[in-house]
Amino acid sequence: MHHYKSLRVDSCDQLSFDLVANRRSFKLEVLNYIHNEYTSFLSRDIAVKLFNAINDAGEVFNEETNFDSEELQSLFNDEKLIAIVQRFKDFYPQIIQEYNPEHSPSRKWG
Repeated sequence: MHHYKSLRVDSCDQLSFDLVANRRSFKLEVLNYIHNEYTSFLSRDIAVKLFNAINDAGEVFNEETNFDSEELQSLFNDEKLIAIVQRFKDFYPQIIQEYNPEHSPSRKWG
């Protein structure tokens, strides 16, 4: 089963059902975190920033979303948010995938 990014004939690129399902799961987990599980306002704001950058149509993650070093460090210091990031790291921008946290050696990408 496939989904399509657009109904336009010239851009009928197929998306796998797994990709769509994973993106949906990712969005639901981030949304749940935003509403119920955030540990600080900064962590919640980071999650909102990530959630807003997700493209529903299956496009590539919006790489223009910028995160400063304080946001990145806060992301890696939040146990619940980093668990979501590690499960769905392929959906996050390159800056997060390449970040090497200074004070969180146990949370480096594996």
